Amino acid sequence: PQGDQELWRLANKPQSIFEDEGGAFAGLSQLSISKYAKGWGSWLGFLADHEPDALALTPAERCTKSRLQAYIDPLRTSGNSEGTVINRLMELSASARAMDPAYKPQLIDRFIASLRHRVVPVHSKSHVRPANELVDLGISLMEQATDASDHKHALDFRDGLIIAFLSLHPVRRRNLAAFEL
Repeated sequence: PQGDQELWRLANKPQSIFEDEGGAFAGLSQLSISKYAKGWGSWLGFLADHEPDALALTPAERCTKSRLQAYIDPLRTSGNSEGTVINRLMELSASARAMDPAYKPQLIDRFIASLRHRVVPVHSKSHVRPANELVDLGISLMEQATDASDHKHALDFRDGLIIAFLSLHPVRRRNLAAFEL
């Protein structure tokens, strides 16, 4: 809706160094803003399909219990995990808060809290090892690499150093790959 477009523009208005005023999303990265836009667009798409008259309301007025429940049900039945449903609601809430000062997040927060109690991880985390075990493994590999002239020993030492380092100081893979001695 045209009104939403103007509210979105204001929410993304950059903050001037001479003023305290700026949009609620002014300090966010473009990636975060895109995420919120996707969540808000999902909500608007749902309303356009199921209750087009609601698009004439303000963002705060649209967020009723019955509309939110009607929005959550198809999100669930379309194969989304509970985590994805929670993310869509959080994006919806953040966007409504940024665009409409009259918006009260308590209703969506209750839905989110209720859903969080039911979240079951999609992937098992049983393979994840504690950091102290990984440090011990890395040190063990380095200690076993006694012959500096042997290529395999050098690789074992390198691998042990990387494992121990990453266990204590996690960094992104590309940052690790960019390290130079």
